[in-house]
Amino acid sequence: MVSSGRTRGRPDRVVSIGSYCRTVSQARANIKKSLMTVVVGIWLGAIKPEDASRLFGLVGGGARELSEEDADRFLPLLEALLRRIVV
Repeated sequence: MVSSGRTRGRPDRVVSIGSYCRTVSQARANIKKSLMTVVVGIWLGAIKPEDASRLFGLVGGGARELSEEDADRFLPLLEALLRRIVV
Protein backbone atom coordinates (compact mmCIF):
# COMPACT_ATOMS: atom_id res chain seq x y z
CA MET A 1 0.00 0.00 0.00
CA VAL A 2 1.42 3.38 -0.98
CA SER A 3 0.15 6.92 -1.03
CA SER A 4 -0.15 8.99 -4.14
CA GLY A 5 1.66 11.83 -2.38
CA ARG A 6 4.80 13.51 -3.58
CA THR A 7 8.28 13.12 -2.17
CA ARG A 8 11.01 15.69 -2.53
CA GLY A 9 9.05 17.50 -5.20
CA ARG A 10 9.06 14.57 -7.58
CA PRO A 11 5.55 13.58 -8.71
CA ASP A 12 6.69 10.22 -10.09
CA ARG A 13 7.60 8.75 -6.67
CA VAL A 14 5.23 7.69 -3.92
CA VAL A 15 5.70 7.27 -0.17
CA SER A 16 5.46 3.68 1.01
CA ILE A 17 3.68 2.81 4.25
CA GLY A 18 6.99 1.64 5.71
CA SER A 19 8.67 4.98 4.97
CA TYR A 20 5.73 6.85 6.44
CA CYS A 21 5.75 4.72 9.62
CA ARG A 22 9.51 5.13 10.01
CA THR A 23 9.24 8.91 9.63
CA VAL A 24 6.42 9.11 12.19
CA SER A 25 8.42 6.93 14.58
CA GLN A 26 11.49 9.14 14.19
CA ALA A 27 9.39 12.27 14.76
CA ARG A 28 7.93 10.81 17.96
CA ALA A 29 11.40 9.89 19.21
CA ASN A 30 12.67 13.41 18.45
CA ILE A 31 9.76 14.98 20.30
CA LYS A 32 10.37 12.72 23.30
CA LYS A 33 14.06 13.69 23.37
CA SER A 34 13.16 17.37 23.11
CA LEU A 35 10.72 17.16 26.00
CA MET A 36 13.27 15.30 28.10
CA THR A 37 15.78 18.07 27.36
CA VAL A 38 13.32 20.63 28.70
CA VAL A 39 12.62 18.50 31.78
CA VAL A 40 16.34 18.07 32.51
CA GLY A 41 16.86 21.80 31.93
CA ILE A 42 14.19 22.56 34.53
CA TRP A 43 15.63 19.98 36.93
CA LEU A 44 19.13 21.49 36.61
CA GLY A 45 17.79 25.01 37.05
CA ALA A 46 18.84 26.07 33.56
CA ILE A 47 15.19 26.73 32.64
CA LYS A 48 12.69 28.38 34.91
CA PRO A 49 9.51 26.31 35.25
CA GLU A 50 7.39 29.38 34.54
CA ASP A 51 9.24 29.92 31.23
CA ALA A 52 8.52 26.35 30.18
CA SER A 53 4.92 26.75 31.31
CA ARG A 54 4.54 29.89 29.20
CA LEU A 55 6.03 28.11 26.19
CA PHE A 56 3.70 25.14 26.53
CA GLY A 57 0.79 27.49 27.15
CA LEU A 58 1.46 29.22 23.83
CA VAL A 59 1.54 26.02 21.82
CA GLY A 60 -0.65 23.84 24.02
CA GLY A 61 -3.80 24.60 22.08
CA GLY A 62 -3.17 21.67 19.80
CA ALA A 63 -2.30 21.53 16.14
CA ARG A 64 -3.20 25.00 15.03
CA GLU A 65 -1.51 27.86 13.32
CA LEU A 66 -0.27 30.58 15.61
CA SER A 67 -1.80 33.99 15.08
CA GLU A 68 0.64 36.72 14.21
CA GLU A 69 0.34 38.09 17.75
CA ASP A 70 1.06 34.65 19.27
CA ALA A 71 3.96 34.10 16.87
CA ASP A 72 5.41 37.46 17.95
CA ARG A 73 5.21 36.29 21.58
CA PHE A 74 6.30 32.71 20.90
CA LEU A 75 9.50 33.26 18.92
CA PRO A 76 11.27 35.51 21.50
CA LEU A 77 10.27 33.12 24.28
CA LEU A 78 11.58 30.14 22.32
CA GLU A 79 14.82 31.96 21.59
CA ALA A 80 15.21 32.85 25.28
CA LEU A 81 14.63 29.24 26.31
CA LEU A 82 17.14 28.02 23.76
CA ARG A 83 19.74 30.50 24.98
CA ARG A 84 19.22 29.25 28.54
CA ILE A 85 19.54 25.63 27.47
CA VAL A 86 22.66 26.20 25.37
CA VAL A 87 24.48 28.37 27.93
